[in-house]
Amino acid sequence: MICLAIDTSTRAGTAALQQFEMNPGNNADSDHNYGKTLAELTLDIETVHGRRLLPTIHALLDLAGISLKELNTCALVCGPGSFTGLRVGLATIQGLALPFGLPAVSLSALEVLASGLFIPKEARQTIIRPVMHARRGFVYTAAFRVAGDDCERLEPDQEITVDELAAQVTSPAILLGNAVRLHGELWREALGDTIQLAPPASHSISGRRLGMMAAKGFLDGKAIAITDLRVDYMGPSQAEVNFMARKES
Repeated sequence: MICLAIDTSTRAGTAALQQFEMNPGNNADSDHNYGKTLAELTLDIETVHGRRLLPTIHALLDLAGISLKELNTCALVCGPGSFTGLRVGLATIQGLALPFGLPAVSLSALEVLASGLFIPKEARQTIIRPVMHARRGFVYTAAFRVAGDDCERLEPDQEITVDELAAQVTSPAILLGNAVRLHGELWREALGDTIQLAPPASHSISGRRLGMMAAKGFLDGKAIAITDLRVDYMGPSQAEVNFMARKES
């Protein structure tokens, strides 16, 4: 099986090709049973996703020597994240997959981030809390914990204020994600030793982790029809916020 997985939830867009087996064996939760990443590309540049996503995908396929008709499934990070980025990602993956009838796997940006963080065995009860920049003064977040070889979700994705996040963290937690770059020191001052800030390399989704989570979703039976794929904006776009503000003034 070959899967094309893409993430356009933030400025740092990523695309990956993952190859995996339908019957991975007895230890199906281990990372190595989610196959191997044939190719991955990440671009963190000013050019918008609408202009760079298709060239990135075509370059990825060329590098791996794979054609669109050889794909068996696809995956998309469906939120939370940038309104425009998510919309571009959805339109692109549907446009590519629909002619071939490819099934799709929907992924949470926060869960993919959390699953990519290495946690030593002695610290596996620590909460993993990815935090992504949202609208002004808000972040997207959720809580996870390592459970065996998997990442256990403790709460749903949510959009809260920067101050509300500080109030929610009451037990040891590791924070990661692009919001840490913006608010990490503020949270460190408020929470002290209760939190750890993950290394900068953990703040964005890697192609390898994206591909592995796509394969995991497919093997877990979470694939859906490409026409049923939806993105979760978790709130109004900035344009809608501005429009309502003008309407109320």
